[in-house]
Amino acid sequence: MYLIVFVLLQCTAVICSEPSCSRFHYEEKLLEKMVRLEFQVEQMKEERQQLRDALANMRTEVREQKSRLDQYQGGLFEQENKEKSFINFFFIETDFKTK
Repeated sequence: MYLIVFVLLQCTAVICSEPSCSRFHYEEKLLEKMVRLEFQVEQMKEERQQLRDALANMRTEVREQKSRLDQYQGGLFEQENKEKSFINFFFIETDFKTK
C-alpha cells in the first residue's frame, strides 16, 4: 500500500514539474530563434564577401609587385651583361695592345 502511494506521489511530482507551453509560445520562440540565425547568416555572408574582396586586392597587389620586381631584375640583368661585355672588351683590347 505504501509503495503504491509513494509511486503515485512521484508521478504527480514529475508531471507537475514539467513546464507547459502553449503552441503559440513555442512557435514564437522558434520564430525568434530563426530570425536570430538568419541575421547571423547574413553577417557571415557579408564578412565572407569582405574577405574575398580583401584577398582579390592582395592578389592584385602581389601581381603588381611581382611585375615590378621582374622589371627591376631584368634591368639588373641587362646592366650586368653590359658590365661583362665592357670588361671582356677591355681585356681583349688590352690583350691586343700587349702583344
